[in-house]
Amino acid sequence: MIAISYQVLRQEQVATLNKETNVMAYYISAMGVICGFGLNALQQDTVNARIVSIIFGVLIPSGSSFFGAIWLDCVFQQLRLGNYLFELEKVMHRSEEVRAIYGWEHFCAERNNKRIVSFCSKSAYYFCLALFILLPVFSVIFVHDMIKMPFHGWEMCSAIAYAFFLVFCVISCVSIKQLDPGKRKRLATQAENPDENEPICPI
Repeated sequence: MIAISYQVLRQEQVATLNKETNVMAYYISAMGVICGFGLNALQQDTVNARIVSIIFGVLIPSGSSFFGAIWLDCVFQQLRLGNYLFELEKVMHRSEEVRAIYGWEHFCAERNNKRIVSFCSKSAYYFCLALFILLPVFSVIFVHDMIKMPFHGWEMCSAIAYAFFLVFCVISCVSIKQLDPGKRKRLATQAENPDENEPICPI
């Protein structure tokens, strides 16, 4: 029964990974298209300030907030699933039938503490997070300071959405830090093991 639950949760974890990857791909594609339209509008003989302001001051910040919130939720779900699978592996390790088959979360915890989740390195995690946070800032600076576009009232809605996203980022990052699998190595060494000379996660 535990082995079946483990397989189901592993499949759910992989599905969450695919969702996270798709969100990042859609985000990069959408931002590329939006920036392309914005730069093309700037090259026109008569620049429409309203269109440029909507693109760089509304669409990019709002889109970054939307995709960033979904992406962070996927990362958190992966970590929560990984921690539960980690606990299942400690139980399953005592079974001779599955001892040589399962143990991925223990393997990640013992062999590579630089991973924020089983499939994502910390450098990639921080890079994606910085992209979601900094791209809207650079976009607003570009449209207002570099090309001297006037501020429009509708950008306030985008700014409010971005502010809520920053609060969500702080809460999510704290939760993700608490679930950091780097802590699992200490838990793994404290786990009960029938044979003290045998590693918890055999290769």
